[in-house]
Amino acid sequence: MVGPIMKIVTILFLLMLSSSFAGAGVMAPHIAGNHLPGLWAVQICGQKQLNAFLEKIKRGEKLGASNADKIYRKESQRLNFFDCNGRDVPEEDKISELPTEFAQFSRVEILDLGNNKLETLPPWISKFVKLEQLHLSNNKFTMIPNEIWRFPGLWRLYLGGNDIESIPSDIGRLRNLLWLYIGNNRIAELPPEVGTLTSLMGLDLGNNDLKSLPIGIVGCVDLQWLSLKENRIESLLGEVTEWLKTIKTVELDSTTS
Repeated sequence: MVGPIMKIVTILFLLMLSSSFAGAGVMAPHIAGNHLPGLWAVQICGQKQLNAFLEKIKRGEKLGASNADKIYRKESQRLNFFDCNGRDVPEEDKISELPTEFAQFSRVEILDLGNNKLETLPPWISKFVKLEQLHLSNNKFTMIPNEIWRFPGLWRLYLGGNDIESIPSDIGRLRNLLWLYIGNNRIAELPPEVGTLTSLMGLDLGNNDLKSLPIGIVGCVDLQWLSLKENRIESLLGEVTEWLKTIKTVELDSTTS
């Protein structure tokens, strides 16, 4: 398994590498591998290209398939990094649902579905138990999908820029979480279970509707970066205030007391 730092570097490299495929229309995308340790990646630009990708794999399964389709299908089975971010995709082509055929890629470790039009996740995605990084920022979620709690190895989770109103107590099940980005939502309260995320290093709660922080949050003893900007925080308990002093970087509005 590739370490977190190596994966971050690799992701940045792959995004530059695959940018040339952003205008590929409905052609099946390129699969990158071999030259990067432990990662086989693909960048998919929109719903049409996702459908074309799955159709090409399906053709490779048929009797009499071309060698090119057979090789493509074989390489696709190695994929563990899907970049399906819709950042440069026209609004009408952003991904609004994941086809059932996508369930075959349960070995995926990094799944980027940011900047799309997803409202829910399909139940079968709970089988993606190898997921380590999940990007769902800037979609149409009004609640955190329950399927996420089935990913025990998740260490980076992006949920910012949705319309989420609450964080359920199930958040405490993600014991390996290092980074949680859930800013730019409508969250008014944090559950005490957030304090059970003792490995958490970064927490983005900026631009929500928080008025205070639960006493349980002091359990996040490894936190190094915390954003609370653009909230409605009026006051904090003394113990929470002392805990904030132990964090290397805290972003607060000047009016927070």
